[in-house]
Amino acid sequence: MSERRVKVACDGGLNDGNAVKLVQLAARAEAPVTISRDDAEPVAANHAVSVLALEIGEGEEVILASEDEAALDKLTELISCLAVVAAVWCARP
Repeated sequence: MSERRVKVACDGGLNDGNAVKLVQLAARAEAPVTISRDDAEPVAANHAVSVLALEIGEGEEVILASEDEAALDKLTELISCLAVVAAVWCARP
């Protein structure tokens, strides 16, 4: 199983809206995907309630794991894009 560690930089962390995007993408993976942080057990990334229960905040690192490398790449990109959008939004005057 492969892992990716990604820092969550989006405002609000993986709150309702951000978590929904992640869950929808994880649901399309060819193999199960889990998400966790260092101090929590992994949960199914395609289960919104489980993802929200992790209470992943801004600046925290998440660990994504799956046999589906393509899904991990897409999820990592999603979290990175959320970080870029947040950085651009926060930099606005």
